[in-house]
Amino acid sequence: MGELWQSSRIGSVLVASAFPGRAGTMAYAFSRHGIVPTLVFSTAELGALVERTRFDLVMIDGGLPGIEDPALVRTIVRRSDAAVILVGGSDAVGDVLAAGAHVQLGAGVTPDEVALRGSALVGLRPGTQHSPTLEWGPLRLDMRRREAQWNGRRVELTRLEIRILAALVVAAGGVVTREDLYRMVWRQAAPDDGERIVAHIRRIRAKLETDPTHPTFLLTARGEGFRLADPPDTSHEELRSA
Repeated sequence: MGELWQSSRIGSVLVASAFPGRAGTMAYAFSRHGIVPTLVFSTAELGALVERTRFDLVMIDGGLPGIEDPALVRTIVRRSDAAVILVGGSDAVGDVLAAGAHVQLGAGVTPDEVALRGSALVGLRPGTQHSPTLEWGPLRLDMRRREAQWNGRRVELTRLEIRILAALVVAAGGVVTREDLYRMVWRQAAPDDGERIVAHIRRIRAKLETDPTHPTFLLTARGEGFRLADPPDTSHEELRSA
């Protein structure tokens, strides 16, 4: 992953970690990507601050005591309307995904990757004009220009289609539920019928896949949601910025 320096502020992040050194490293990485950090070191501070201050992004360290309670993350999402990244934690912490965390990353992910994915999530928010160019295998998304390339050729995608693909790229091969896609792309809960997102997925496949009825890139995780296939020449954790 290349160096990425941003001179202008593109958003704000609340970094919650019980470990000051780790929090500081994350804060530095976010600031390099143009996201202004605020640090807290307990769930009590986390809950109190989201009540008083609006953030574009909340990054929660999975080792934060008390974070195993899904109700806490649900409250954070409801009160702050922020995108939420969960980093590391025990198996029980994974339950918070159902409570509204948009991306869960492994404990070994680098601060730069966390910050880059956070920058992409901030770029998905309505009205945001600045966000990184994302690549995943043959797909390249220029979020600022709202342009896409597939195998090096321009492909015509709507703004919503680009935002859906960006949300899946940010997940770096992980499954994204229909509900999370609605929260990330439309910033609202999914409608009861659940067919709206499926219709957009079909249209995207028609533009990218050789055989849309047997997709090899934009995959369905049956009963869960959608994911992007792992690039053949990289590990599934790769997310690059141009």
